[in-house]
Amino acid sequence: MPMTNRADPSNVELAGAALAEVAAQYRPTSVVSWSATLDVLLAHVVARELGIPAWRRTSTWAGCCWTATTRPTG
Repeated sequence: MPMTNRADPSNVELAGAALAEVAAQYRPTSVVSWSATLDVLLAHVVARELGIPAWRRTSTWAGCCWTATTRPTG
């Protein structure tokens, strides 16, 4: 599915839902992404659809930092 207008939130929702559908067969326990905007947005939607946490990786001088960005509800 080409995302010609990545800024359109409906495209992110569609792509994230499609990725979650494929990923569900592997029963993931979390989603990890880089801190780039599109990566974080897609990871958030995928994690939300699967009901699992999403983690964002950011680089720092000391190495890397992990931040939970999406937590499952319920």
